[in-house]
Amino acid sequence: MNKNSDMLRALFPIIGLALVFIIFNILTSGSLIAKLPLVLSQIYIIMISATGVFFIMSTGGLDFSQGSILGMASIIVCILSKINIPLAILGGILTGALIGAFNGFFYVNRKIPSFIVTICTMFLLRGFIKFFTTNAPVSASIDIVTLDSPTLKFCFTILVVLIGFVVFRFTKFGKYLKAIGAGEKATMFAGIRTDKMKFLLYVIAGAITGFAAFI
Repeated sequence: MNKNSDMLRALFPIIGLALVFIIFNILTSGSLIAKLPLVLSQIYIIMISATGVFFIMSTGGLDFSQGSILGMASIIVCILSKINIPLAILGGILTGALIGAFNGFFYVNRKIPSFIVTICTMFLLRGFIKFFTTNAPVSASIDIVTLDSPTLKFCFTILVVLIGFVVFRFTKFGKYLKAIGAGEKATMFAGIRTDKMKFLLYVIAGAITGFAAFI
């Protein structure tokens, strides 16, 4: 009975969201469904970025700079897309990874709390983004528009979330993350290099957000 009640309690928010969607769709004569692709296009980006942040939060860390990483990586993707699309994707991922490494260095090596480091990075990157976009928006290659497919976005999102789920649930890496979140000192005494793991998490989270910038 406890398991069933816990499952029902967990499903209540989803059921409530579904009911709200149905009610508003009826009240708006179906216009909500017509706008669904636009809503989903924003969800894809958030879900991909949230996958990396989920890893960080599972260890007890925070990252407030993801939005700014997304903006900075998007600028790099736009600039490099005029040369080559694969290069633009790689550039976005590397940009995110480098910024993540910056966050990880000050959090792990300098022992500055993660929320302070990432808030500072957020405002720093916002300044760069405003500088690059003050005179005019940063344009991208027309080839990017041809790849703007809901099916492609959906497939990439499912792939990233699925890989994240498998890594967290079934791999040694995921077990280490859960162990760090449960007790970092005990995990460290067990022989796991917790500092290395936490640094790697910020690099991975930044790289995933850099990929989301392409989406």
